[in-house]
Amino acid sequence: MDINKLNAIEKEIVFSLSVIPFSMFSFPELRDIFQVGENEQYDFFFIIHDLSIKSFLKQDRGLYGIKPENAHFIRKNHNPTYEDCSKLINNLLSKLESTNLDYEKQFVPVYLKLEFLLENMKATSLHMAHLSFILSNNLVHFKKFDEALKYNQLAVEISESIDN
Repeated sequence: MDINKLNAIEKEIVFSLSVIPFSMFSFPELRDIFQVGENEQYDFFFIIHDLSIKSFLKQDRGLYGIKPENAHFIRKNHNPTYEDCSKLINNLLSKLESTNLDYEKQFVPVYLKLEFLLENMKATSLHMAHLSFILSNNLVHFKKFDEALKYNQLAVEISESIDN
């Protein structure tokens, strides 16, 4: 597996999906995450299909995701940063910030992805502190105070480490 042979969009897809390796996405979800316009859909589909042929992605019943062993390899050799995964994070944040989220059906799956992302993205940045703070605020909304405090403290720790 040679990541250096991938073009910029392929790398962005692979890095983004490596942070949450157990998640599978439909093509329309991937299209939304990576902000693919209608005139680019056809080319984007072939990028996703090509990544699965090259064994970077797995495909199961119309869902695509990174192979866990590839995710481990990528994180071992290149810790994805916020910038590498910004489209994925922004997509998850927009879902998190929707006002009509049902706790069990909609919030928890997004929360688990963001939790996994915060735990596995080693590089710190103000973006990560902000993400942690937003997650904390949403948990307060659902009266999950212990978890909210954990992410609020993480936001403070990240911010302090950057200030130093």
